[in-house]
Amino acid sequence: MWNDITIGDGRHACVAEHVFKIEGDHDISQDSVSFWISRCFLDVGMRISKDTPEGKELQRMIDEKVPLVRINGWLDKIVLKHLSPAEVRKRILKEKKKSFEEGQRAKAAELAKALYLMR
Repeated sequence: MWNDITIGDGRHACVAEHVFKIEGDHDISQDSVSFWISRCFLDVGMRISKDTPEGKELQRMIDEKVPLVRINGWLDKIVLKHLSPAEVRKRILKEKKKSFEEGQRAKAAELAKALYLMR
């Protein structure tokens, strides 16, 4: 969940708590030494040590109450910086397949509803 990308030495405490200082629907938690982030771009999860440049930047954005949309944009860039091109491609294909299957299910439900109404 949080181990697709690890930035820093990987140290973490055993329990993380939700970062309530960020308003909105997000999955950013923290412990004493790291941030735990899930549902990033391409469904990536990552852990960022607070003593890294990325960890310090995220802490700055939290302290300055930067809007969630800007934090998410920054996190997208971090994901792309740390994933290999092969992994990005794999995840894009997975999301494409997932979208196609969701569309198929929605169309099937729509057709089933129309056929039921025709009775």
